[in-house]
Amino acid sequence: MNNVAFSPDGKYIVTASGDNTSCVWNASTGKQIFVLSHDGPVNDVVFSLMENT
Repeated sequence: MNNVAFSPDGKYIVTASGDNTSCVWNASTGKQIFVLSHDGPVNDVVFSLMENT
């Protein structure tokens, strides 16, 4: 695992991995929600807030 980030509301965790994936997890249950596959290692992850306009 290369990096971990929590969502601003604390409900989710996202991980970056050298196995070409990033995963989103439910922070309260620890269960994996989904996996994002990439063409190479994932070195960093971050959550971004978007405003509704």
